[in-house]
Amino acid sequence: MVDDGRLGFMGVEDRSLHLWAWQEAGAGGSAGWRRCRVIELATLLSVPHPSFPPRVVGSVEGTDVVFISTDVGIFTLKIKSGRVAKST
Repeated sequence: MVDDGRLGFMGVEDRSLHLWAWQEAGAGGSAGWRRCRVIELATLLSVPHPSFPPRVVGSVEGTDVVFISTDVGIFTLKIKSGRVAKST
C-alpha cells in the first residue's frame, strides 16, 4: 500500500483507517513504523448507527483498493482518491 516500495500495513481503530509505513533509520535516527495517513471512514461510508466498527477484509495486491465490511455490506475504497463504492 505504500507507493515507494516500502513495507506497509493498515488497520481500523474506531471508525478510522490508519495506514502505516516502515521508515528506515536516517542519520542519527531509528527505524520504525510511522503512521503516514488516517482516513475517516465515518465520513466516507454511509452507515448510520453501526452495530460494529468497519473492518478491512481484503485488498487487491499492487493496487490501492481495499475492501471494508460494515453492517450494510462490503465497500471498496480506493485509498489514493478516497472513492468508495458499495460492492454488489
